[in-house]
Amino acid sequence: MHLIIDTETTGLTPLSFVTERNYKQWPRMIQIAWRLADEASIKVDHSALIRPIGFQIPYRAMRIHGITQQQAEKEGKDLQKQLEALNKDMHDADSIIAHNLNFDLGILQSEAIRIDCPLTFPKKRYCTAYMGQAYLRKEKKERLADFPSLSAVHKELLGSDYEPKHDALHDVIACAKVFEELRRLGYAK
Repeated sequence: MHLIIDTETTGLTPLSFVTERNYKQWPRMIQIAWRLADEASIKVDHSALIRPIGFQIPYRAMRIHGITQQQAEKEGKDLQKQLEALNKDMHDADSIIAHNLNFDLGILQSEAIRIDCPLTFPKKRYCTAYMGQAYLRKEKKERLADFPSLSAVHKELLGSDYEPKHDALHDVIACAKVFEELRRLGYAK
């Protein structure tokens, strides 16, 4: 069983990993989505805005994902309850998948530290950004310094883009399709 995950946040970070000392330097999560599925069926599709408590959504972040402060305050769910639901579904998963997995795991870990809600991630991990970069380097002979966007990998592998981008659930669905194609091509081991 796979858990495919995505987050939308207040920004980016140059940090590579989360610690008890640096978790406050990580952006805040304002949307989370995940899909729990196996090869035969989708067990869970979940998406929620997170109620922003003690932070503001910067304009530059809002321009990317379209989530306003007012919308998040009105429609946002409790962070603790969302992380607990995620943890429950992670217990049923053998693997976790995301596009730029380390970023999403870092966001989740920083939020978990903030509210003292330990998370247990599946041991098997797949990053479609890393796998997509390997595919483009090998098959297309592209020299990529950075990870390709989910949109770019989706377009290259599946022949079309997807909309809307930067909505966590739509990104999860696109990531699931990209992962399945990369796995079919032998890039997921």
